[in-house]
Amino acid sequence: MNRPGDLLGATQRLKRATRDLQHQWDSTKMEWNDAATRQFETKYLEPILPTLRLFLAATSELEDIYRQAINECRDRDKGELE
Repeated sequence: MNRPGDLLGATQRLKRATRDLQHQWDSTKMEWNDAATRQFETKYLEPILPTLRLFLAATSELEDIYRQAINECRDRDKGELE
């Protein structure tokens, strides 16, 4: 589906960015493991990562519902043309 505001594309980009963030953070923690690391993780990452995962799950469900609605509309339109 290529359309303006493509939810699936945006969700995939956010999912990839979230995965990259987690991977980069894991790599960073191997080199940088002190009080500042723990403070950064507690203040910024711990709150945002679970929220991002919930958001991604919700947008995935929304995309499925949107696709189903599009398909139902196409099926209805086909029936009217026949």
